[in-house]
Amino acid sequence: MGAEMIRLANEGDGSRRDPGCGLLFGRLRDAGYDLRRLASEELERHRSSSKASRGAEPRRGRPVVLVVDDDHDIVTYLSTWFEDLGFRPVVAANGFEAIERAISHRPDLITLDMSMPEKSGLSTYRDLKSDQELCQIPVIIITGLGRTREDLLRGRRSLPLPEGFVPKPIDMDLLELTVERLVRS
Repeated sequence: MGAEMIRLANEGDGSRRDPGCGLLFGRLRDAGYDLRRLASEELERHRSSSKASRGAEPRRGRPVVLVVDDDHDIVTYLSTWFEDLGFRPVVAANGFEAIERAISHRPDLITLDMSMPEKSGLSTYRDLKSDQELCQIPVIIITGLGRTREDLLRGRRSLPLPEGFVPKPIDMDLLELTVERLVRS
């Protein structure tokens, strides 16, 4: 329905559209551009601070991070951010891909969204923590489903708490502190 409304708002002949529709959707489109610009600026700010504090050249034998999220924009943002921190990102769009890539790449760290199609983040987390070889990989849950990791896993006593938890919208400073604590120590 949204795509149809935008299509109608962009029709040039003015037929079949509400007079305010073009203005409304023009403003929504511009707001979308503003959000992209702000995200770009935020990423550049983190790139600059990362390069200044860690050196511009990535180190050899970079640690691998598995970024698991079904939102392409978040995957792109986090992958670029981790590259700037000196990691080699590997991505997965769902839980099945996450397990497959965890087995094949043996990442040093996994970031995991909880709300995903096909195989949920919770099911993926359960599989990671019950596997003898994968259970030692630290997992940072990045999600909008709860305010703390305890809230998220309440009632699931058989699951260990994740090593890290960052609520959405992502606080990049908190994420960086969590990554430093888990991987760099």
